[in-house]
Amino acid sequence: MPPEDRQFETPPGEAADRRMNEGQTRKTEGCRILFLGNSYNFMSAACLQTVVEMGYDIVVGFCDPFNEGAWQLFRKRLKSQGWGSVFAKAAYLLRCKTHIALRRMGIPVSGYVSLQELSHSLGVRTIRCADPNSPEFVKEVQRLEVDLIIVAAFSRILKQELIGAPRLTSINVHPSLLPRYRGPDPFYWVLANGETETGVTLHYIDEGIDSGDIILQRKLEIGPKDTEISLRDRSARVAAELLREGVPLMLKGMAQRLPQDHTAASYYSFAPKSVSVLERRGRKRKPRADQARKTASVQLFELDPLRDSRWRAFIEEHPAASVFHSVPWLAALHQTYGYQPVVYTTSPPGTALRNGLVFCKVESWLTGRRLVSLPFSDHCEPLVESVEELKGMLLQLQETRRAGDWKYIEVRPTDSGLSPALTMEGFQPSKRYYLHALDLRPAEQEVFQRFHKSSIQQRIRRAERIGMIHKAGRTDELMQEFCKLNLLARRRHQIPPQPEAWFHNLMKFMGDALEIHIASYNNTAVASIITLRFKDTVVYKYGGSDQAFHGYGPIPFLLWSAMQRAKSMAAKTFDLGRSDSFNEGLIQFKDRWGGERKVLSYWQYPAPTEKLSENESLRLRVAKQLIGVLPNAMLKVVGRLLYRHIG
Repeated sequence: MPPEDRQFETPPGEAADRRMNEGQTRKTEGCRILFLGNSYNFMSAACLQTVVEMGYDIVVGFCDPFNEGAWQLFRKRLKSQGWGSVFAKAAYLLRCKTHIALRRMGIPVSGYVSLQELSHSLGVRTIRCADPNSPEFVKEVQRLEVDLIIVAAFSRILKQELIGAPRLTSINVHPSLLPRYRGPDPFYWVLANGETETGVTLHYIDEGIDSGDIILQRKLEIGPKDTEISLRDRSARVAAELLREGVPLMLKGMAQRLPQDHTAASYYSFAPKSVSVLERRGRKRKPRADQARKTASVQLFELDPLRDSRWRAFIEEHPAASVFHSVPWLAALHQTYGYQPVVYTTSPPGTALRNGLVFCKVESWLTGRRLVSLPFSDHCEPLVESVEELKGMLLQLQETRRAGDWKYIEVRPTDSGLSPALTMEGFQPSKRYYLHALDLRPAEQEVFQRFHKSSIQQRIRRAERIGMIHKAGRTDELMQEFCKLNLLARRRHQIPPQPEAWFHNLMKFMGDALEIHIASYNNTAVASIITLRFKDTVVYKYGGSDQAFHGYGPIPFLLWSAMQRAKSMAAKTFDLGRSDSFNEGLIQFKDRWGGERKVLSYWQYPAPTEKLSENESLRLRVAKQLIGVLPNAMLKVVGRLLYRHIG
């Protein structure tokens, strides 16, 4: 919301005292309400005064942005709304603080600019609410034994623990005609989109964003000369009317529940950074013909793929699902690194899934909090029915990121046709790889003939001539051999090895879908790879080898043996995995298998601060030099400590 151009007016302290003496603010016996609002917000203050005047026992939980520290506050606003909004907000908050300081010094000033000030003047108790979903705050609410929670202009998404804390329910005042214009900034968007009407909705709170059942709703006509400020003032008056009518109905158990039509929902985030504060203060309604419509998002529901059986059934049927969507892969990520997997879908609870975007919540004190789809996974296709559907889901996820204070969202699609949707919603490429895959459907000899003669075919034949042996399985002994060879390869590439617990957890959860392949020469294990199978695709994911035996061709021999084994299991595709765009040697090696090569881009929102580069970064080169001198024992420790932070 743009900076308020005038303070919330309330009668002077003497008038408030007189009202209290006359009994107009008597507490209704047996009814206690928790009011949640932002400390410096016109709508919050207007709604609080209305509820206090109705005579209920009120406790105010206010969110003061300065509690997080001024730098943290302005950093967040910079990311979401730009420098102009930062300067305007700083000036407004400075004016508010000055106003409060003058009042405390006994200097008479009119109006109240903060919930703390207004609460004090009305004799209302206050409690701090930096994080409403924290266990400490929820326990405090339970201790207070409140009957109802009322939320107005509160920039936090409530979780079920707090929503269910009051005796009756939790409700919210939202300044739009829901289900349209969900989100934090409806005053801007109804004007920007040339709407002729808006309104205010009183609704139940659920874990979605402005998605709960409707209690009451009032329309407001938008005139050609209406601005954000005039709409805000009129909406505040309508909100007061709805609270006066709706709260008594809630307390008597007589309020209606009108479900929202989620198919008609639209979500809009903050105004574009390019719009200046001065423009916003004077913005009037634009004709619809002059304004391109922004993509409307849909309501998203969260599910836990490790516990919700719908996810396993959904990916078994979806043609674009891969091993990286699978429950065993997600379970291994959760068990090893503590990442919490989550699926966002438009399908309501209890219904069959029709789409899904799966992420892991990566929370690290070292590298920040982020939503990644998925850590340590070559790719992870958004499982959606259309580009338009993906655009709506991404738009909603952007607000989820802001509400959860996630550093960024990263997605890893293989379908380049999704790029326009990602670009339109503000995602930008953050990393680039190449992905190689072989078609195993032709006859075995035809597949073999596609390989490069000297680099692949001759090396395979040489390994066979000297008596190299292939073993495949999933025993602890084979895993031990793999880990030894993987450590040799990682040291050679100056990269810490993955934690051994990761491979053991993969073997535990993947079951027969994981195979360890070992190439032995003269009873010595000289190379090893791990493959993962999902439906009709086998993925080569990890490998290791002893460089002293590379001249005998153990890696081509192993890969060909794994392909033959995959064909015997009716696999149609052999995925050779991703390659860094700057690793020309590895890319050339995979090209020589005669399969398909495609560009694989990872996309990030907000856009990464570093420019996408096709070269190995200086920091990575320096890190490799340092890692290269560590002894094996220390190298393993570094891997155990580091990997959970870089997912």
